[in-house]
Amino acid sequence: MSILFGDYIRGRRELRRKESPEYSIRQVAKRIGIHHSYLSKVERGEPATLSERSVLALARELEENPDLLMAMNGKLSEEVRRAVFDAPELFLSFVRQAKSSSRSSMADSEMAVLHSLRNMKVVQINRDMDIVWSQEGGKCVRGLEGHKCYEGFFGAESSCEGCPVMQALKSGMYSVGEVVSDTGDVRLVGSSPLFNGGATVVGATNVVVDISCGKKVEQFYKEAKQLMLHDIRSPLAGIIGMLRSMQDCKNFTSEQVENLTIMTRTAELLLSHVSMALDIQLIESGQMEPRLSLVNVAELVHLLAKGFDADERFRGVGLDVTFKGNPLGKHELLWAKVDSGMTMRMLGCLMTNAFEASKAGDTVRVNLENGKSLSFKVSNPKEVPGEVRDSFFEKYSTVGKSGGLGLGAYGAKVMAESMGGTIDYTSSKDDGTTVVVILPSLAVHA
Repeated sequence: MSILFGDYIRGRRELRRKESPEYSIRQVAKRIGIHHSYLSKVERGEPATLSERSVLALARELEENPDLLMAMNGKLSEEVRRAVFDAPELFLSFVRQAKSSSRSSMADSEMAVLHSLRNMKVVQINRDMDIVWSQEGGKCVRGLEGHKCYEGFFGAESSCEGCPVMQALKSGMYSVGEVVSDTGDVRLVGSSPLFNGGATVVGATNVVVDISCGKKVEQFYKEAKQLMLHDIRSPLAGIIGMLRSMQDCKNFTSEQVENLTIMTRTAELLLSHVSMALDIQLIESGQMEPRLSLVNVAELVHLLAKGFDADERFRGVGLDVTFKGNPLGKHELLWAKVDSGMTMRMLGCLMTNAFEASKAGDTVRVNLENGKSLSFKVSNPKEVPGEVRDSFFEKYSTVGKSGGLGLGAYGAKVMAESMGGTIDYTSSKDDGTTVVVILPSLAVHA
C-alpha cells in the first residue's frame, strides 16, 4: 500500500476526528468492515490491500470523491477505465496539464501522488499474458506487442512468483504485489482485470513502478542500523561492568557511590533500549527465530520482580504476582515450552510500562494462568491516554513519558507473535489498564 495514500487518508480522518471522536481508527475501520489493525497498516503505507468495496466505503465515510480515492489507491473504477479507453489522448492531456500545474493550483497531497507516478509504466495484456500495448511516461513503447509480459519486462521464461497479474486474471479482482527479477530489480505491480461487458475476464491493465532504488536504500539502512546497535551493545555492557566494580571501592564518598549508582542504572537502561531495538530489528527481518525449550516461567517472573523491587525509579510502587489468583510461591514450578530470553524481555517490557505508568502507592499486578495455553496479565491502575489508544501496540507510539521510545508495547507484541502468541489490552478509568499475552504452549504445573 502506498505511503502517500496512507498519509492522505490518515490526514483526512484525523481532520474529522478533531471534530468528532467517531472518526477514531477503530470506529472508522468497524464501519467500513475491516479490522482496525489492518486500517492502521494501510495508513502507515505497509503491505496491505484494500478491496474496491472497502475503498468506496472509506470514500463515503470520509466524504471524499470515490474516483479520486480509487486512483490514489492505484485503482480505477470500471466507469473511469472505459472513459480512458474511449478517449486516451484526452486522458493524457489531462495528466500533462496536471503535472505542469503550479503547486498553488492543487493540494500538496495530490501533487505528490502525480510526482510519484513519473516513472510509471501502463501495460495492457490479454488473457494469455500477451502484451497488447504499453506506455511509459505517456508515450507508447513499440516492439513489445505480442510478447509475454514476463518476457518483455523481466526477461523471464515463465510467470513471476506471486505474480499479481495472474491473481487478477484468475480472481477477477484488483491485485497488487512486488515482483523481483533475476537481477534483483524490484517492481511494484498493480493489476486491474478487464471484462468483456459481462463476467468474463479478457485481460488486465497493469501499472508498473520500479522501486529498486528505494528497496536498496531501505536494505542498506536496516543493515547499518543493525550493525550500529550491535556495535554499541558490547562496549556498553563493558562500561556497566566497570561501573559495578567501582561501586565496591572503599575510597569513594557516599555521594560518589550514589552518582555511580545513578550512572549504572542509566547505562543499564540504555543497554535495555539498545538490546530491545536490535531484537526487534532481527525479528522483523526474519533473522531471529524463537528457540523453544522447557522453561520454569515462575523463575523468570521472580527474577524480574527482584529487579523492579531494587529499581529506585519505582520506589513506592507495589508489585503483586499471582498464579491462578493466588500468590506466586518462591519455589513455584510452572514449566512451559517457550523462548526463555524472548519471554523475559517481553514481560520486562510490559512490566516496565506498567511501573512507569504508576505512582507511589499504586500496585502493578502480574497474574499467570496455565493449561493448553500460557497467559500473562500485567495490570496497572492508570488508563491509557486517548492519544495512543488506537496505536497502543504500534512502533514509536508514546505520550507523556520523558525519554520514552515507544518500543515497549510494540516489542512485546513482536515477541509474543514471534512465538505464535497473541497480545491485546483493555483500559478504562475505573479498572486501569491490563495487557493480556497468550502463548500456545502446553504448560505443566508441578
